[in-house]
Amino acid sequence: TYLNILMRSKKFDETIKTAKKYLELDSNNVNYWATQAYAYVGKKQYTDALNAWARQHESYGNKALADIYKTSDFNAAMMAWLEMAKTNKVVYPGEYAKAGVYAMLEDKDNTLKHLELAVANNEASISIKSFWLFDFVRSEPRFKELYRKLNFDAYDEYRKSLK
Repeated sequence: TYLNILMRSKKFDETIKTAKKYLELDSNNVNYWATQAYAYVGKKQYTDALNAWARQHESYGNKALADIYKTSDFNAAMMAWLEMAKTNKVVYPGEYAKAGVYAMLEDKDNTLKHLELAVANNEASISIKSFWLFDFVRSEPRFKELYRKLNFDAYDEYRKSLK
């Protein structure tokens, strides 16, 4: 969606503004709340991110996690998400989602571990190549190996050859 493209392009202020407009039309759209939350994370406005995620989780009835987001600090809330993911009490409990949570916590080892599991489980997507959330691990040998395994290096070479 356009909103996701804005967020992934690091246009955080525009993402937040656009998400607010979209949410006026559909206040229960979990994707709008989630994308807005990621934009707040990009701006390091963690309380606002948690508030957006709380609204997202309220939208589909996960009151327990919504309440944690409303009452916890960012790290505690992310750890609670990881704990609930163990029993599939979150929407996307897969390895890629876990990698994203660990990335927000800036935990390199666990981010890479769960990205590797995501690739092994065929959960990986183009997001690994482009999502700014993983920028802090891009120089790591394990990330470079995943990048190669997914043929993104070949794609980059192909794109260079077109210029």
